[in-house]
Parts: sequence; structure tokens; C-alpha cells
Amino acid sequence: MNATTPVEAPAHDPPRLLDGRMRPGGPRAYWLTQEDGTSIRVGARGILLGRSLACDILLADRRASALHAFVRLSRSGAEVVTLGRTPITVGGERVERIAALEHGDRLELAGASLTVRVVDHDPPVWWFVGTPRGSAIAVAHSGFTIGSASHANLWLDHAEATVLTLHHAGQELWADPAVAIEVDGRAIHASELVKVRGGSQIQVGDFTLRILCERGDLNDEGTQVLAGLGGAAQATLQSLPIGGRLTIDLHHRRAAVLLPELRSRFFAALLSPPHPYVAGEFIPDELLLPLIWPHGPSRDHMDLRALVRRVRKTLLKAGIGPTRILETLQVDGVTRFRLAPGAAARVL
Repeated sequence: MNATTPVEAPAHDPPRLLDGRMRPGGPRAYWLTQEDGTSIRVGARGILLGRSLACDILLADRRASALHAFVRLSRSGAEVVTLGRTPITVGGERVERIAALEHGDRLELAGASLTVRVVDHDPPVWWFVGTPRGSAIAVAHSGFTIGSASHANLWLDHAEATVLTLHHAGQELWADPAVAIEVDGRAIHASELVKVRGGSQIQVGDFTLRILCERGDLNDEGTQVLAGLGGAAQATLQSLPIGGRLTIDLHHRRAAVLLPELRSRFFAALLSPPHPYVAGEFIPDELLLPLIWPHGPSRDHMDLRALVRRVRKTLLKAGIGPTRILETLQVDGVTRFRLAPGAAARVL
């Protein structure tokens, strides 16, 4: 096994591996894990293995055919189809033509070995905005705007052009107000990000909007959002000529964010802090400030808080819930990058 195409891959065994048996109503995802630990997801177009450069997984062994095997989704799960001359085995048994794949199966072919992993995904979540007249408007995409502008997704008469923007972040929904609003009776300043829940009420001037949430499994918790796993399983910050690229493994997926120079230095300071601190620990503002702003006029806590707000918006626009990976205790003047137990952090 020499090469694979770039894929979204978990840095560790995906959560809730249930020996191929999933919760009723829970959608399945199938992964092929290689001997080096990297994984490729079996998508709608399937995974082609062989010596041809057109394959998704390249096989270097001379026994491999140009098109050696094809792993595809089926109505009952996933299956492998033999295409080449040399035999393929699943769990030690030779495949004559087609074989079903289950969690934990070992797929052996032309000098390569892959393990099948089946992941139970959380049920999908649909968000709606309930209007004062009782209708419900689907928040069909991230960046859903509310206001009186002609391009608004939900139009409010006599309101500001844009009063509020709603962003998806995994299964979460975040509100980014352009004006002062109230959420469940709490005053929210303009540009202050706030996570809303099913049942939350948003007061925008004279308008009262209600956030509605529906989960795919239609159980008794239909107005609740499943809590995501805390922290990143892996984080890598790669320096670029201008800024950097932050890659984060979260739960079932991998997300990448391009950062301008200042925000890249912010994450570099959190992921590679000065001794005795390590990545994942709370870092005092006094240590972060000179690392983020090494030159020019001195900066203070207010500058750092303003930068944190901008960073959170950057994460949100990339579909990452800000509180999943970034935590700030303003009273203590400390900030940390949230890492799951045993997670790796690298700055390249």
C-alpha cells in the first residue's frame, strides 16, 4: 500500500463502533482503514483499488491488476466486487465474485490489507425559524440572514437590512447578530456569537422569533441537539507564506481552515505554548500577547478578546462550533485550545 487520494479521515477509531450493528434509525458510514492507520470513506461513487492511476487506492504489488477490486455501498450495507486476476479474501475466506462487508472484516488483496470499520452517525438535525404568524421557515444553509434587505432569507418589515445571521456548525446552530437582540431573555450585543437551541426565543425589536429543531430519529428529544464530543482529536497548524492552514479532526469529520497571519500566530501560541505549558492547557494572556504581537505597540487583554471574537467567527464560517475547540475564561485571563484526551497537536 503506497498511496491514497486525499480523504476526510479520523485520526483515531471513530466513536460508537458497534460491531456492525447500529442503533435503529441511525445512518451508517463505512470506512476502509489501511495498515498505516489512515482511512478512506466509502462514498456514493465507491472505492476503486488497483495499479491504475485512476484508482482511489493505488496498489504497488505486481500481482495487482490495473482495476483489482471495487468496494461499493449496497442496500444492505457495503460489499466488495472482485475485478482482478489474483484472489481477494474477506476474513480469510476467498471471494469468488461479491462479498458483503461488516465491521471488523479484514480485506486482503495483492499484498494490501484493509480493515472495514462501520460508524454509527448521529441522526441529522433540521433547524427552522418560527415567525410571529406561526409559520416555520427552514434554515436550509449556513449564512441564513434575517432582516429587511432584498437578499435576506427571512424578511422582517421595518427592520434593519440585516439583523441576524444563522450559521450551522455540525449539529449546532449559532446566531451572529448585527444589532442588539435578546435570546431567551438575555441581552446579546451586536457581533456577539451565541449558540441557540430548539425552543430558544429571539427578540429582534418588536419581533419575536422562535428556533425550532427536529432530529432525524424523531424521538422524544426532538427539540434538543445532541452534544458533540468535547475537543479535537487532532490539530495541525501548517505555516503558509501568508498565514496558515489549521486542520482539525472533530468527531466523525476533518475540517480545514485558512487563517490570516494574526490568527495563525494565535493558534500557534495555543498549540505550541512556551514551557512549562502544553497544548490543551489554559495559557495566560500575558504569555500569549507577545507571541501573537511580537512587534509594534504593546497590546492588552482587550486586544486579545477582540481577536478571539474574530477567530470564533472564522471557525463558525468553516462549520466548526467555536466552543468545541476554543475556551476562554475572561475572569482569569486564560485561553486554551480544547483537545480530547490523548489528542496530538502539531505546528509545522
